[in-house]
Amino acid sequence: MPTWDRDLTGVHRKIATELASPIHILAGPGTGKTFAMMRRIARLIEEGECAPSGILAVTFTRTAARDLKDQLSRLGIDGVDAVRATTLHGLCFSILSKQEVFELTGRSARPILDFEMDILVEDLAQSFGGKKAVRKLIEAYEAAWARLQHDEPGFAPTDADQALENALVGWLRYHRSMLIGELVPLTLSFLRQNPAMDLLPVFEHVLVDEYQDLNKADQELIEQLSARGSLTVIGDDNQSIYRFRHANPEGIRTFRETHPGTVLFEIQECRRCPSNIVAITRLSLKMRIAAVTCRYAPTGVSGLLTYSSFNTERWTMKSLRPPPSSTGFSNGTRTFHLDKSLSSLLAV
Repeated sequence: MPTWDRDLTGVHRKIATELASPIHILAGPGTGKTFAMMRRIARLIEEGECAPSGILAVTFTRTAARDLKDQLSRLGIDGVDAVRATTLHGLCFSILSKQEVFELTGRSARPILDFEMDILVEDLAQSFGGKKAVRKLIEAYEAAWARLQHDEPGFAPTDADQALENALVGWLRYHRSMLIGELVPLTLSFLRQNPAMDLLPVFEHVLVDEYQDLNKADQELIEQLSARGSLTVIGDDNQSIYRFRHANPEGIRTFRETHPGTVLFEIQECRRCPSNIVAITRLSLKMRIAAVTCRYAPTGVSGLLTYSSFNTERWTMKSLRPPPSSTGFSNGTRTFHLDKSLSSLLAV
């Protein structure tokens, strides 16, 4: 039996065997989405659909990229090490270095150090509204000025933004340094200015994990990287945690609208958490309350249950003395009654 098909059933097998493109995999934490991604890559290689070097597996953080490489190596498939598993920033750095873009644009490939970043912000603060304002403007610059999902990444939209960009790039040129966060905007800008150049590597299959953490500039680059092949995106808008860099969960919420013909798979079974934790999380998402402290009191048990919908895994239960008999929990003015089965799940 081939490696990709070993003990593979249900929706994970359907994901591995799907031939259409694009594919949208909606999956929360602990559901085995990375497992499905690995088996899909394994099938592509073992069934000879493409050479391993024709597969790009993208994730957001360097730690996650290292984990992807480790999991790919453990598949034990010939040639799997040739699969490109990386972050977008790492990919852009290699592209820009190979094409000598840094030299052509008068930029240096030396990443700025933390203490230098503090100096940079200090130097620009007086002219651009203070340190906090400068940091926000730099975050927008690193998103190619696409602050919202409907914004088009590219040029600074206001004179104030353009002035900041000029001052920022001038400072970085003088100090022969660069921001890691500007690698994607630099790549997009060079592509836009040199359309005849064959700058991007060609991939037959592009798979993107944690798509909800990509900002609009990242998403546009993914579109260009997958223009000649298939695209698979994996993510969950409820796990978007990089809003400070203008990552927009709307990107994955509207993916099927912006990509007609998308095949959707939902992985709902959580393999990581006990069923009571899953039940609490689903309840929080259904309630859609940003932050609330509730008193939950099934017979003989009570506690303060606190959660935030911005991080649905962060729940706290503090035991209290058993109160008078109750069948619900309340936050003072509103009471949310629970059915018996859920009450038993939440019992401690």
